[in-house]
Amino acid sequence: MTQDTWAYVTCNAGRVGYSIFDARDNCVAHGAVALSEFGPHDPTDVLRSLDISFAVLDGAFAGQPVTCPASLAAPIEIGGQFARMAQFVDKSAPDQCFAHSAALGAFVADHAKWDGIVVFAGPVTTWAHVSAGELISFRSSLALKLACDVIRDRGLDTLDQVGDAFNDAVSSGLSNPESVFSKLSASVGAETHLGHVLGADLAAFRSYWLGQDIVILGEGDAAHWIEAALKSQFAMVRRDPQDYLGRGARAVRAHVLGGA
Repeated sequence: MTQDTWAYVTCNAGRVGYSIFDARDNCVAHGAVALSEFGPHDPTDVLRSLDISFAVLDGAFAGQPVTCPASLAAPIEIGGQFARMAQFVDKSAPDQCFAHSAALGAFVADHAKWDGIVVFAGPVTTWAHVSAGELISFRSSLALKLACDVIRDRGLDTLDQVGDAFNDAVSSGLSNPESVFSKLSASVGAETHLGHVLGADLAAFRSYWLGQDIVILGEGDAAHWIEAALKSQFAMVRRDPQDYLGRGARAVRAHVLGGA
């Protein structure tokens, strides 16, 4: 990367996600790594590793804490190489932070009066309840990372499609989430491992999907698997593939430059 690039950097549950933009605000790279790979837990180490000139920081790297519920038009602290988003925290789970503020802000800009659940799918999956432009609450889960680690360790192939075995395992995990770790010790296929873990996760997140209008942002396997699990339980879910993260990051960047 060259020094005229800038990045939107998020951090949640020990994972750093980043999207790098060029001088014309076109996304040129993105990725995610473990926070431990950056050495000391400081945003400066992330900047040095990415070799960029400026960063918008979100999640655990963000600035002033804002307790949910709170407006998504949150304050931004500007200083030196950083523009820090507000750090959304939930008083019922104070150790968690919301690491997708820009993407959620862009989504809400298109759905100002909408009430429902926005799902950010990935190794760290976050379920966010939004209503009338406010982030009401959120929860994050490492269920998919756990399932993928088990699948990899057993030498099984990653799934492109899911079928009846997956749906049956989702229902089993949902009905008996307390047995999910025992089920992971069984010699079964990748579909079954994935379904058991996602079913147990749905049990834990029942209040975030049962009877709710749900939108999963983004593409990829994680989004597909979570959508399939929810549809197997007849949840009201749809996928929105628009690049809300890119839109939100560019909007924050424009706000910072406009305020300079």
